Amino acid sequence: MQEAPANEHLVFLAAHLVGRLVEVTVRDGSVHVGYFHTADLKGGFDVVLSLAHRKSDANPSWANTARTLVVAGADIVHVRARPDPRAATDVVKD
Repeated sequence: MQEAPANEHLVFLAAHLVGRLVEVTVRDGSVHVGYFHTADLKGGFDVVLSLAHRKSDANPSWANTARTLVVAGADIVHVRARPDPRAATDVVKD
């Protein structure tokens, strides 16, 4: 059985993150929170967030929210998806 290339795993992961609220930590220690929009999987793995703000903002407002934020892949330490409250946690049994 042939193993899938690592890039296929990244495509699968990125597809499931679209629309999810994520936290992106960058090298300078700051954390940006926003909705995962897309990622450049062939280049440097740049990540694009929609409606993003810096996590240190106690009360994020529209004034300090970026409609679109591109985070360079070289600056990313990690990307963490927040729990999705819409996801089913219990299976309903009849």
